This record gives sequence, structure tokens and C-alpha cells, in this order.
Amino acid sequence: MTHALAAYTFEVRELNKSEPLLLGNFDQNEHGFEECILEFARTAAVLRAPKSDHAAQINEIIDLEALGFDEAARRYVTAFSIGAGEFNVNSKIYTWDPVKNKVNKGVDFVRNPNHLEQVDLILGVVINPLSKLGWMFLHSVGSYSVKSKFTDNFDTWFRNRFPSFKVHWDLTGDPTYYKRAFDEGSLKQVTYKRLGTTGDKIGTSESSFFTSEEIGTVATHIHPKRRSYLPKKQFESIFEDAEKRGQLLQFGTEQFDEVTLKVRTLRGNDVSIDVSAANVPRIKLNIDEVVDEAEAQNQPIEKAVIVAGLGYIRDLKNKIEVHG
Repeated sequence: MTHALAAYTFEVRELNKSEPLLLGNFDQNEHGFEECILEFARTAAVLRAPKSDHAAQINEIIDLEALGFDEAARRYVTAFSIGAGEFNVNSKIYTWDPVKNKVNKGVDFVRNPNHLEQVDLILGVVINPLSKLGWMFLHSVGSYSVKSKFTDNFDTWFRNRFPSFKVHWDLTGDPTYYKRAFDEGSLKQVTYKRLGTTGDKIGTSESSFFTSEEIGTVATHIHPKRRSYLPKKQFESIFEDAEKRGQLLQFGTEQFDEVTLKVRTLRGNDVSIDVSAANVPRIKLNIDEVVDEAEAQNQPIEKAVIVAGLGYIRDLKNKIEVHG
């Protein structure tokens, strides 16, 4: 599964006011945002999304000193290991044999709806107490992410603790960064995605492989010919023009919900830019190679992800100087 990073900014404001406050003392009573994040992490139970079968929990506050981060990083960075997963699933677990390329006979484990699987993810926050703007990076693995579960649950906790204040999260990233990444990089792949709809069917009426009741998401991938890149001039206006983004979602006779542009940056990193008609583009950084290298060298994956996350934030805002 693909490992990726997304970066977001946050501010603390008084209710019904637009001026951001110092993160180190937002209420003028020596309450800092870092201590709020830590207190929430120590006391939070399972993080749930309403009406969802997905849940997560904060497993630990990561010891940055034990991972070898220097004092500069430890002064501004807090990171967590979060387990994210799904329940309400009936399934059977088998062993896959990669040599024979088949599933071994015999059930290893029968999973029932009360079982909750967990994939370990990393969340990090960068907070300068003398600044009014903080940063957060979120690690995702495939479809496993804790973006809304973390921020929604934290917002509820924060509102109960500080009812006169509110946290404002910018979950879109810095538009100047993804525009620059697109302009300077090369377009590797375009993926059109939509939710399954009534009437969707793969196969014929006599022999259907999937029906609309079984299809969750439909995706169409566009790759370049040979070892080249896709032309990108026609995409240049989508970052500022909502009408152009709407036109991009039309592929042949089909209407799609979202388009993902995979771009190879000048640094050789792959970033994914998600585009929809309603929202400004969102960007994620692919870190598969970072994770693979850490595993190959038997190094802690947590450290590799945190270093990549801090580097990503440095790319977004060069004024943040944290060394790992």
C-alpha cells in the first residue's frame, strides 16, 4: 500500500474573531497549544468518525530523543503513533504464498465485527510558541488516514476545555507549493475517480463480474506512451479556475468526482494533487521509497516518516528550520 504525507496549517482564535493568537499563550493565562495537544493525546480514548466503521487510537507519544533527533527538533516537534483501522467486518484470514503465487489452504483466523484491525500511522505537529501559525503532517497508508478523526475529536476536546477559543485547520495545504510543484515537475499519471452508481456493472447481463451494489469506487488511469510524461499545458488553469476543474472531471461520456495528478518533482519525489470541482486542489507527498529504504536498512520507520514530514514542511515553508 502507498505511504503518503499531507501537511496542514492551524491557528487558534477567539470565537467570532479572525485574528490568530500566539500558540504559546493563546488565552493570556500561560496555556500553550503544545500542552493541549499532549494532554489530549494522553487522555483521548478511541477516535471515532460519526456514523463510521472506522476508528483510531493514539498508541504513544513518540520519544524523539530515543530516535536520535536533536534538541532543535525536540523543542518544536511533537509526534504520535496512531493505530487506524476498521471494524464491523466479517472475513477470513489466509496465508499468501508469494513463491507459489497462491493462497494456502486452511483458515488462519476468522474475523468478526468486533475485531478492529490497526495500521500504524504517524502524526506530527510543529509548534513555535512565539508564532501564530502551526503545522501538522499526517502519514497515510493506502486508504488508512486519521485526518478528520483526529481534528474532529481534538476540536470537541478543545471546545470543552477552552469554550472561548477555536482551532482553525487549513486542510488544503499551501497553493503556491502545489502550483510550483506542478509547473516545475513532470506529469506521470492522471487518475479519474468516482463513486459507484446505480446501474454500474462490469460484464454482460448474462455474466456480471461486479454489480452496482458491490462497486465502491471506479477509477480510470491515464499513463503516457513509452517512457515519457503526459502533456500538462491544458491543466495549467485548473488551480485558479473552478470552471476548468469542472471540465477536467468530464472524461468521454463519464462524469467523475475527483481527478488525481501524479507529478514527479525536480527533487525526484512523487506528489499527488487531488482535484475536484468544489475545492481547491489538495496535495500529498509519496514516501514509499523512504519507507522501503528504512525497512531495508532495518531503521525505525517512525523516524524516516518524521524526517520526511519535517522536510515536506520545510519545502512548503522554508522559514521553518527543524533538524532531525
